Amino acid sequence: MQRIFGFLASAVITLGCWAYNTADAAKPMTYQACLRLVDENPVDAYSRALAWRQEEGGPAALHCMALALVGQGDYAHGARIFEEAARLMESRAGAAEQVPPLLSQAGNAWLLAENGEQAFRLFDEALNRRSLPGFMKMDLLTDRARASASLGDYANAREDLTLILGMGGPRADILTYRASAYRQLKDMAAAQADIEHAIRLRPDYAEALFERGNLKYAMGDYTEAGEDWQAVVQLHPQSDVAMAARENLAALEAAFNEAAATPPDNPGQPPEEDSVPAAP
Repeated sequence: MQRIFGFLASAVITLGCWAYNTADAAKPMTYQACLRLVDENPVDAYSRALAWRQEEGGPAALHCMALALVGQGDYAHGARIFEEAARLMESRAGAAEQVPPLLSQAGNAWLLAENGEQAFRLFDEALNRRSLPGFMKMDLLTDRARASASLGDYANAREDLTLILGMGGPRADILTYRASAYRQLKDMAAAQADIEHAIRLRPDYAEALFERGNLKYAMGDYTEAGEDWQAVVQLHPQSDVAMAARENLAALEAAFNEAAATPPDNPGQPPEEDSVPAAP
């Protein structure tokens, strides 16, 4: 059965979280052109950004190189180049505010490379920077929670998510992530409170419905779990989380078909726990 937790479902690398100052580049338009090429042809973008870097393109060239590597699926290499860009920005006067977003991108690339230790290191470093704007601190706390969860440290993930809720009030996404952490910590009552709160805030939120299905499954409510996963598929058929929900539904159906084909030792009793897939 697919194992997807809300804050591990994806690690997003965005172009907009680092606002490069084109005045620092010898060719102001090269950076924007390189970003456009990342979307069109990341292999060519990397080659051109590398040549630009060798011509003293600076952190802008490094940033484009890293995005191109991520676009090719070379996440670990991309993470190292993002961090190299961050270290270069550290040495530039007046560029300190650019460092945490670059560290965040490096950490997210490490998450895509399934290296939670490196991701946690970079998110933690970014959070310890001075004078972070509130929105950036909340984003980095979310990042660090995801890294903690990837390492199986759900207690630390829960603490970071609780900090976010204290800073910005109830949010369906953060409540969903915390519900997932509570579920992993076997605190089903707290998990249920969070996930129901999330669904009240956003009744059609796919990740919340998916997580409620996970929670129902973990509590032995297989029929209700299937209903939540089916709702995800119906409401958001093209989403990644719908793909995970389909996998869960298929595994659940196969398990019950197998159980139905095997005469039970105790007729009339529900399937044994080991006759259905492990909880997601």
